[in-house]
Amino acid sequence: RMPTKEEQNELKERCEWVFVSQKVGCKVIGPNGNFIFLPFAGYMDDERYQDGFIGYYWSSSCGYSDDEGAFHIYITAINKGIDSDYYLYGRCYGHSVRAVCP
Repeated sequence: RMPTKEEQNELKERCEWVFVSQKVGCKVIGPNGNFIFLPFAGYMDDERYQDGFIGYYWSSSCGYSDDEGAFHIYITAINKGIDSDYYLYGRCYGHSVRAVCP
């Protein structure tokens, strides 16, 4: 399943984020030592954008109405940052999905 906005925030707040330049992404290490790799996969609109610089990841949390889109988290190689403001984006954009266990 897709993570919720709250689960993504927990990932941001409780995990160690290690930027990996040779693989162009982030290794995210949890308190228990488990980790995942999140690549800077960019996003799709009419074509691929920002591949190798930014990674956008959908949450399962939608906006307050169907036309508001859904929340996402994004990571950026440019300033080695993680956005936690959770902008609402239209679901027509091709963001990455990183599934979590049930």
